Amino acid sequence: MAYTRRLANLATWQLSEAAARAHRILREYLDGENANGYEYRVLAALGDLGQISQVDLGRATGLDRSDITHTVRKLEARRFVSRESDPRDARRSLVELTEAGRRMLVRLDKVIQLVQDEVFMPITDAEITVLLGLLRRLS
Repeated sequence: MAYTRRLANLATWQLSEAAARAHRILREYLDGENANGYEYRVLAALGDLGQISQVDLGRATGLDRSDITHTVRKLEARRFVSRESDPRDARRSLVELTEAGRRMLVRLDKVIQLVQDEVFMPITDAEITVLLGLLRRLS
């Protein structure tokens, strides 16, 4: 896309434009699986961390209390996660993947790889590695 010289030379502008493009592609692919980014974040975190309290799951995914509650309820309704009271503290809910949730995570991991391939098609693997390092430093 063409921009004015001033905009084209702003790293923040280019980063924002790249992020918007990546988000559009991600949303399109996830919509095809009847999923969204929050749901993938929760399933991926549970896949990595195993059973975890809902509060800690929110922290691990960067989702606020209301978003994590809504997302877990939605995933629970689809039988991708289960919740139970923590035997040590009944006020806490423990969340974990179900077998259906594990299968969905495998499907979504494949979709996410397709997104990665499309978004980063114009650059090499070595450039992606450098980009990841730079983005981690900026985060």
